[in-house]
Amino acid sequence: GTPEFVKAFNTLELFAYGTYGEYKENPNQYLELTPNQLEKLKKLTIISISMETKVITYESLMKKLDISDLRSLEDLIIDTFYSGHLKGKLNQRDSMLTVTETYSRDVRKENIDSLIQNLMGLKESSKYLYECVKSSSHVISDRREAEAVELEDLQSKFKEQKAIIKNQIES
Repeated sequence: GTPEFVKAFNTLELFAYGTYGEYKENPNQYLELTPNQLEKLKKLTIISISMETKVITYESLMKKLDISDLRSLEDLIIDTFYSGHLKGKLNQRDSMLTVTETYSRDVRKENIDSLIQNLMGLKESSKYLYECVKSSSHVISDRREAEAVELEDLQSKFKEQKAIIKNQIES
């Protein structure tokens, strides 16, 4: 294809799965990005990073996004929150972003096998947790039944003692 077509295709892929760092490594492979497109790519990069790790230092984000001042970084993160693609908390005291929820991005063909392995691991972990919860619920249920029987027994003994005391007072 023509160089412009190749650049357009690379740019499309960049916004589908790429990051700002990939763009910065070789900007000549892509169409020239407008300031709005660069900002969008930086937001997508934050999302990509948050898919890998849930606690991200401001320092690492500033390096990966070529941002030198803290306020600009926080504004970018907040804009990403408002877009609904990321949920989390900004911790200004410790200079970090804690991610609680993120949208996922498209996956490159070469990463599909890894994604499948991760999903299989998640499935196995879920089965194990389900079995743990299920067995715990039986233990709790058995304990509740035992406590109910014990409570009934105590109430019965209390009534007996009350009757004995009542009889002693009346005689």
